[in-house]
Formats: sequence, structure tokens, C-alpha cells
Amino acid sequence: MELLLSQHVIFRLTLGSVKLYQRHVERLHKDSLSDLMNGPIRKKLRIIPDYIRWGGQSEDVFLHMAEDFMKPVIDIVDALLAANVNVTVYNGQLDLIVDTMGKHSFFFFSLKRKMYTGY
Repeated sequence: MELLLSQHVIFRLTLGSVKLYQRHVERLHKDSLSDLMNGPIRKKLRIIPDYIRWGGQSEDVFLHMAEDFMKPVIDIVDALLAANVNVTVYNGQLDLIVDTMGKHSFFFFSLKRKMYTGY
């Protein structure tokens, strides 16, 4: 029963993520930027295969990453830094896919940690 309940929760979370994608992201690929990239830019570059379309992969990427949608990774980045792995944290301004609040928490956490531990 517990497994069934957890599968139901995962399904509901994923469905909610798909609805967020459809509401906020999908429509952005039907604009002049897509027309520009799939038209004059494609023509000018002359190296992009016909089967590749600007923005065409974003729904697939979103669906495959739905399980990790809006989850904090502070502990993962911290472990990488502790292992002397170079890490770059990038976030778009108010990006729906990348958790803005999580990014802010990460940087404040990092600053506090650096003040007390020196790394």
C-alpha cells in the first residue's frame, strides 16, 4: 500500500510539473525567437541538420527531469566542493526550471559556511 501511495504522489507531482511546463514554458517556443533561430540563423549557419529544430527538445528534457523539479541540491554541491571538484552554479533570473529560492539559499549557506570554515 505504501508503494502504491508513493507512486501516486510521484505521478501527481509529475503531472503538476507537466502542467507548469504547458502553462509557462511551451508557449515560449511559438514566438519570434523560434522563427528567427529556425529561419535566418539556420540558413546562415548552414550546418544544422533539417531534423533539428530550435526549442524542439525542451519538452523531452523537462519530462525527463520532472522528478528533480524544484528540489534543493545544496548538499550535493557542498559534497562536490568538499571533494575539490570545481562547480559552476548558473540560474536564469526567475527561471521556472531552476529553483531561484534554492539558489539564493545555496549562496547564503555558502557564504555563511565560508565565514566559519574558511572554505
